[in-house]
This record gives sequence, C-alpha cells and structure tokens, in this order.
Amino acid sequence: MPKTNECVLREKDREEIDRLGFQHHAWKEETDSLIHQAGFKNGDKIADIGSGPGYVSMELADIVGLTGKVTAVDNSQLFTDHILEEARRKQLSQLGSLLLDLRTQAELLPDNLDGIFIRWVLMFLPNINRILHKISQKLKPGGKLAIMEYFNFHAIGLYPEGEKFEEIYSAVFKLLKMNGGDPDIGLKLPAILHNIGFKIEVLDPHIGIGRPGDLKWQWLERNHPHHYKLASEKLIPKESLDQYFEEWTNHSKLDNAFILSPPLMSLVAVKL
Repeated sequence: MPKTNECVLREKDREEIDRLGFQHHAWKEETDSLIHQAGFKNGDKIADIGSGPGYVSMELADIVGLTGKVTAVDNSQLFTDHILEEARRKQLSQLGSLLLDLRTQAELLPDNLDGIFIRWVLMFLPNINRILHKISQKLKPGGKLAIMEYFNFHAIGLYPEGEKFEEIYSAVFKLLKMNGGDPDIGLKLPAILHNIGFKIEVLDPHIGIGRPGDLKWQWLERNHPHHYKLASEKLIPKESLDQYFEEWTNHSKLDNAFILSPPLMSLVAVKL
C-alpha cells in the first residue's frame, strides 16, 4: 500500500501544526475565495477532508453557525485531537473531528452532506477515481464539492534561475509519484468529477509569486525540513541538499529574486 502523506513528507508533530498554520495564512486569500465560490452557508453540514490541524475547519464552523455541523477529517490522531481541543477552547460546539484514512475508510465519512472541502489532499492519494466516487456518495444532490490542488507542479521556479532548486523539486515530484500520489491531479479532476455525476461550476487557477521575506517566500522556506526526506530516500545526494540551502540563502539576499509556486486549481463542483 502506498504511504500516506504523513510518511511522504515528514512526521506530524507540534512543529508541523505551526508550519501548516503559516501555510494557511499564506494561502488564505485563495482559500477564502474558494469557500465563497462554493457558497457554504449557515446551517450547512460540511466535511473538511484532510483537515490537518483544522485551520479551515474552524473558519467553516463560523460560517455554518450553531445550526450547522463541520466534521474535520484527517488520518493523524495528533491533528484530530488538536481540533477537538481548539473547538472546546473556542466554544465551537458545531465542530467535530474524525480520525480516518481516506484510502481505505472513505465509506465512514458522514452522510447527507451539504458540502465537502478538500485542499492539498488528493495529490497524495492513489486510486483517485474510486475515492472520489465514494466521497460523492456522501453528498446530497445539489451538494458542493470545493477542491484546491496543484495542476502543473513542474512550473515551480526560483529566479534568477536556481539549478539546485530545480533538482530538489524534481525530486519532490518523484517522491510523491513513487508513493502513489499525483502532484498534477488538478488537471484530471474536472473529467473525473464529470464522469461520476458532477457539474463543474468553478475552475479558478492561482499562481503565487513570492519575494524574499514575504508570505509566499516564507511559506516555501518553511517546507525546507521536508527535503531531508529526499536524501534519506536517495533521490538526491546530501551534498545537493546542502548546495540548495546555500543557493536559497544567497537568493534571499537579492532584491530581484522571486519564486513561482506550483499553479493551483480551485474547483467547485455540484452533485447532480
């Protein structure tokens, strides 16, 4: 069985909760736009699949209010426990969590949902057609599926062009593929969803640009601890990783440096 994203990148720990919080902050504008386009509203019953520590889940809980319900779904006990702690602390009685491995337990998702939110999850998973079919059975007719995933991962870049940057992120792509994932899954989602009974309402691309010190730059920088996995899996030599960190440090001092993120596809589909 392919490894989960917990193993593909790195172990989930308190430091990872903080990193994911920063990532949510860096991509909040794009995420808020997707939630708005999906039209989630007061009283809705929503699942946040692959919720991580629940940053989107808590915002969805505010939207659905006390008459609604948000279930944060993740395969990490640390994350699902963290969500329950935050829900109690913030008195969000409408927010709950569910420990679940989507690859093998999708049928255990809540039934009769008005909406499902998925962000940076499907790219890690094998058998996407089967998983999405099971997910679709949990939505009411007219229910909305809101997804944000990459669709051209190799477009990521560091400029002025960084030779080691390209080597590192080519290896990241290979690592995800060898563990059953697809970093370009956003390209395939419209056709898959059409074939299982959805109408595509929104296709909205996003390309993030970051300059030294700003949110997008720091977001990518905070992913650096993940790259040690590339050396341990022998996808790159250790010296390449050291050279990459040196290259990044040098670019961080340039006022003309910038990064392009992998393009993201925001998609909203309605179940027919």
